[in-house]
Amino acid sequence: MTTARTAGPPAAAPVPTPAPAPDPDQAPTAASSGLRGRLSAWSASARSGMEGTPGRLTGLAVLTVLAALLFGLAAAYAFRSADGALTRAGANTDQLVRVQAIQTKLIQADADATNAFLVGGLEPAEQRDDYNAAVTSASKLIAEAARKQPADGPALSALNEALLNYTTEIEQARGNNRQALPVGAQYLKNASADLRADALPLLTNLVDANNQRVSDEFGNVDTAILWLVLSGLLAMLVLAFGLIWLARRTRRYVNVPMAVSAAEGVCTNQ
Repeated sequence: MTTARTAGPPAAAPVPTPAPAPDPDQAPTAASSGLRGRLSAWSASARSGMEGTPGRLTGLAVLTVLAALLFGLAAAYAFRSADGALTRAGANTDQLVRVQAIQTKLIQADADATNAFLVGGLEPAEQRDDYNAAVTSASKLIAEAARKQPADGPALSALNEALLNYTTEIEQARGNNRQALPVGAQYLKNASADLRADALPLLTNLVDANNQRVSDEFGNVDTAILWLVLSGLLAMLVLAFGLIWLARRTRRYVNVPMAVSAAEGVCTNQ
């Protein structure tokens, strides 16, 4: 006779233990360790590659190539910088010539006004034409100078205003002189005094400013040449070191490729 056993409640499933949260500081440390490991491996590989004469030859070849590249980049920069500086120096020289021409024209116009316009009665036609031509030329040169060199714009604007005031006073002097009024001489005197007090100092400052610009640009050319010479000397030193090292190791005192490279460096510097 089999005795029936009463079935109890089913056994509960085991509760899984939650995994611990990752340590935020551990991942970067592992990554850093991996990076350091790779760097160490690369460093060891590089050191092993540089061991022995073949490795040193490889290092020397890399060094000379880098020196040649550095010299090429420095030479390109120096030539480009020198070319730009010479171009700017030429433009500033042209501006200087224009400013000096304006100065000459204004002095010429004032001399015409003083010597002929108010001598008495109607001034000679030739003197009047010469005065008009000088004033017109000065006005055109002022506009051209302002267009060519914006840095001189404010001074040239003030100069143009001074020229307009001068010509206005001259016309007033001419009108009074035609009527035989003594005040015409005073207008002429005031016009000449204003020209020398307002216009000519502006022109002197413009001449000085453009002279300084030209001098600065030639200084930039000298700096570019200095960089070219220094980079060339550095390249020559590296090549000379390579030649001496090869001569001692191989007992060949003339290495044709290295000698040609050194000769090219010397010719370039000259």
